[in-house]
Amino acid sequence: NMSSIVSNSAASGAGGGEAKRTSSRIQNRPSPPLAVFCGITVDRSGSMSNIHSTAAEGVFKCIEDQIQGAEENGQIGHLFLTTFDNHITKIHDNTDFKDLDIKQTDVLAWMKPRGCTRLYDAAIQDLDNIMTAVKDYKAGLSAEVKNLNPTISTVWVCCTDGFDNDSN
Repeated sequence: NMSSIVSNSAASGAGGGEAKRTSSRIQNRPSPPLAVFCGITVDRSGSMSNIHSTAAEGVFKCIEDQIQGAEENGQIGHLFLTTFDNHITKIHDNTDFKDLDIKQTDVLAWMKPRGCTRLYDAAIQDLDNIMTAVKDYKAGLSAEVKNLNPTISTVWVCCTDGFDNDSN
């Protein structure tokens, strides 16, 4: 925190000059992004059977980390979560982080292996969906906020074994 860094510098005998430089460095740091759009595209095809629980645990942890990071930085967060085998299923589509209550058992159920793999189709569809949501979000900002040119963070995670046998 800025006050402890400045006071520690001054207390260590560095004098006012060091405290000013430290304070200046902190003030010049870019502010965190205004919003985070997190997309997770998850393979639940039959070939994922041998890593099902490990992959589900990783996806759950990824969601937790994104929510925690947004909370710590005072950011708006949106989740896009899609599972795919030979069918593409949107579990969350631009859901506000504040409206989420996901349990690890939910993720295990959503990722229960079955079917063939439409990796490329699912990835392309999800990336298009996330980028459209970001564009719409930016367009909906007030003129005052737009003039500040805020950063919008986009994260996309794909959990797969890489095999595709069902995309168009």
